[in-house]
Amino acid sequence: KSSLMVQATETVRAMVKKMKKRVIVTRYISNEGDSRIPFSLFRSIFKDLLRQIKHDDEGSVASSREGSTKGRINFERPVDFEIDEEWDNLSLQSNSTMSSVMSTDATRFRFICEELNAPPEFAEVVGKRLLGLKSTAAPSTASKPPDLDKIVNFIADAFIRCTKHADLVLLALDDVHWMDEMSWKVVQAIFERSENVLTFCGSRPPSTNHLAVDEKFWSELHGAYKEEGRYMEINLGLFF
Repeated sequence: KSSLMVQATETVRAMVKKMKKRVIVTRYISNEGDSRIPFSLFRSIFKDLLRQIKHDDEGSVASSREGSTKGRINFERPVDFEIDEEWDNLSLQSNSTMSSVMSTDATRFRFICEELNAPPEFAEVVGKRLLGLKSTAAPSTASKPPDLDKIVNFIADAFIRCTKHADLVLLALDDVHWMDEMSWKVVQAIFERSENVLTFCGSRPPSTNHLAVDEKFWSELHGAYKEEGRYMEINLGLFF
């Protein structure tokens, strides 16, 4: 399963790059503890997404790293299936220092909040509590935090805004049988609203490994979305 995910991710990225299109590849491998942590997926990848805002006027996200050997892939060679190493190579990366990253990420997050007309409490709840960003903004005086559905919508809209300049955004998610319910809701919102996102999900058999995905959405994936060609499922059998 994971080997197929790596192979598919690299193949698609190579194809898009060959067409001289802008591509963003981000990945996440869920672990058993993630099922108990709301928005676990986006706690991990959101800062990297914020850093993509600076690439709006560049020809390719990948081109910004061509001066560095870290994070580059030689598309002329076959994948050697060293899973951890390949996933690391395919993911978004940053070479900033921790202090500058925190400051820059906080500034970009405030910019996104302003662009999306997010209420002030989002800077506190999403920026500080969820992402751990340092903030220079005054603490919110809101009587209660925003409800979870509004946070889901905000994170989905922010994901789409941060990556809108790319011709293709490849969201590769492995071991999603451990992904939490709120992360699934954001993935669902991105799927329904975005126009440039291709999502790969790898999971153990759902029949024996419960997915915390919305039942209606799961039914639509196997119904209308599958008929429209927007969803495809591959089941891997046993190898002998």
